[in-house]
Amino acid sequence: MTRGTIILFTNRQTIETTEFNGDMYLKHYSNGQIMVDLLKKVKTEKDFRKAITKFNKDNFSYQEELFYPREKKTKIVFTKRTYSNRWFSDYLYFLNLSDKTISFTDINLVEKKLKSKKKIFVFNFGEFYKAIPIK
Repeated sequence: MTRGTIILFTNRQTIETTEFNGDMYLKHYSNGQIMVDLLKKVKTEKDFRKAITKFNKDNFSYQEELFYPREKKTKIVFTKRTYSNRWFSDYLYFLNLSDKTISFTDINLVEKKLKSKKKIFVFNFGEFYKAIPIK
């Protein structure tokens, strides 16, 4: 099963979803692609919560908590050790609705900056995978 977690940055907080387990890779008709299509429409934290709730209802029907507040950071560094200890999901989807630029360093030491409301960043096991423009 291919797992995925979605992380939202806002000015107020960082929110991480539960880990969705199944088909969360980024291909046509996959749950990962469905998630990205939903995230492209998100403009507020309220939109995010609605989108994730709908995604869960339509694809997983998990009864557990879907949203977890996380420490607010503007720099995220992935290493092999910290990735498996902290994140664990095969795919991570990041959306930035805050006024700050979020800086990432992937496990290959590639640095990327996620500016507000411009793109969705996708990482696969801590390696930068794709930047998806938001139109």
